[in-house]
Amino acid sequence: DTFNLGTTNYTLTITGTGTPLTATGTFSKGTGSTVVYTNGTSATVAAVNYQNLTLTPSSGTPAYTLDTGTTTVSGVLTNNASSTLAIGSNTLNVTGNATNSGTITISTGTLDIDGNFTAGTLTASGAAVINIAGNWSGVTAFTPSTSTVTFDGAADQTVTTAGQAFNNLTLNNTGVSGSDDIIISGALDVNGLLTITDGDLDVSTNDPNVNLAGGMTIGANGSIDLSSYSGTWTFNGSGALTDNRSTKGDLGTFTINGTSATLTLGSDIKATNI
Repeated sequence: DTFNLGTTNYTLTITGTGTPLTATGTFSKGTGSTVVYTNGTSATVAAVNYQNLTLTPSSGTPAYTLDTGTTTVSGVLTNNASSTLAIGSNTLNVTGNATNSGTITISTGTLDIDGNFTAGTLTASGAAVINIAGNWSGVTAFTPSTSTVTFDGAADQTVTTAGQAFNNLTLNNTGVSGSDDIIISGALDVNGLLTITDGDLDVSTNDPNVNLAGGMTIGANGSIDLSSYSGTWTFNGSGALTDNRSTKGDLGTFTINGTSATLTLGSDIKATNI
């Protein structure tokens, strides 16, 4: 059995509670379609391939929980105000942009967004994996728990932190040199490990203060743009500083500051002032 949403940008509005969409056969997203969940009480979102997915409750503050497995949105994901999208331990892949005006929760699952992410209120309660290939902005509140956020685009990315801390932060931008910048706007605070696998961490454009509590590893293809940086870079926890580049880049001026702050070298490094 097949349910096909057609080829004319149709909208399927689902108002039921519980598990209002059950796909035991073939669910075909068609072309340009949008599926909208509107019920005002908690419901399960079917783990199918949507073109566009919108969660917009008609009343109340419902939780829309992803069904077990992998849910794919080939276009745009919109989670509107008063709505909680609960990913849990499941996987949500979004090919386009994702806009969260409500709340997204995730425990040990995966949230992978190929476009821009307007993050809203994002709450991790475990070792979630969050991958963003576009820009990160619009953060109202981010609870990182033991999560890892990876910026894995192939062109310049802008990360607007709004002063919200990350746990583990990985930069793995594979764009060509000059188009592989991860541009930080707002203070960069990392409670866990900062890993620069590939790409250029740009702290010169907006001059943010940087606080690292768990050390830093720079990969062979990683770099940091400190060309005009005058902010404060502080290691305020315990961790290792490792530079795996064949030619060590100058890490500029940094401070080790904290009641029990300990920074251990994991390789040769080069710095201007410590």
